[in-house]
Amino acid sequence: MAPTFRVQLTEALRAAHGQLRAEIGEQSIYGFVVYTSGQAEFDYVCASANTEQALGKDAALRWSVPDWEHHDFAKAVSQLEVPGDRDDAKLYGDMVAALAALDKEGRFGKGAARAKVILNVVCGDMSEEFFVRGLKKLNPAPVAKRWITENTPGPYLDALEQKLPKGQRLEALLVLREALALDRDTPAVRAARSRYVTQYNLEPRIARFGSAAIPALIDAIERHGFAPAFNKPGSPAWKMHGAFTVANQLATGSAFLIGTCGVPDEASVQRLLDIVRRKVALDKKVGGHVSTLAENIARVLHRQLPERFPDTRMSGTTNHLLNPEDYLGARRA
Repeated sequence: MAPTFRVQLTEALRAAHGQLRAEIGEQSIYGFVVYTSGQAEFDYVCASANTEQALGKDAALRWSVPDWEHHDFAKAVSQLEVPGDRDDAKLYGDMVAALAALDKEGRFGKGAARAKVILNVVCGDMSEEFFVRGLKKLNPAPVAKRWITENTPGPYLDALEQKLPKGQRLEALLVLREALALDRDTPAVRAARSRYVTQYNLEPRIARFGSAAIPALIDAIERHGFAPAFNKPGSPAWKMHGAFTVANQLATGSAFLIGTCGVPDEASVQRLLDIVRRKVALDKKVGGHVSTLAENIARVLHRQLPERFPDTRMSGTTNHLLNPEDYLGARRA
């Protein structure tokens, strides 16, 4: 009987750790992780690690895993095939268990030495919740507690908002969210990342502004929703962000964020319907796999205005919106 994926991954990570120790000598590892494609769908795995010496003084990159000197450093891990008939909840458990097995072997030290190393399962554009979930599962409680106390984004974002006039806060949050989502290299992004802020941390704060935020979110959809939707499989962008491009993820995320901001006014509804109309027309020309954006916007319209828009139907194989006429032919309120 072939070994399970958990066993294969454990053995590959064990070999990877040995390879790393041979490469770095006496350098101090502060992070050793399994890096994967996303928070819920795991298409690949690779091993990544970094040392205090490799990090140097650039604190903003401490948990920017793709920028680590030893990101995806072990072929023994990256060449593993994720089971095709996978159960993603079980796969996450397998990744956690594989790292925990190495920790139990004492590979990351004991006592004070172990407290200096963080183990985790991570991905590109991960939420704080996803990071903290693995943090708590894989590290001693005091280590997890210290990290959460020192690095959660809340205090940083509170201070950011408080130093701005009320009339500028929404725009500042929207600009920072977009810059983080698109991996722009700006002083504001570097400062935010030094406190582990992601675009997902900003979304609840944007939602507090209610319907006032909706026009700007539609602007974001229009700017980025018509860019290429997919990364080339196996490319650096695919490994870092998964199947969908960062522009596409920003556009679809903006659509769902509208749904948490409140009911759009008629002008906003018409703008959203126009985007659906344009996307459906373009999707028909593609024929194969397309972005989920048209269906996502239609779904938000249904949720916010169920008496006017019926539920969506989407192709499970190509993502095409199957009932666009229910939206494009809808009467004005």
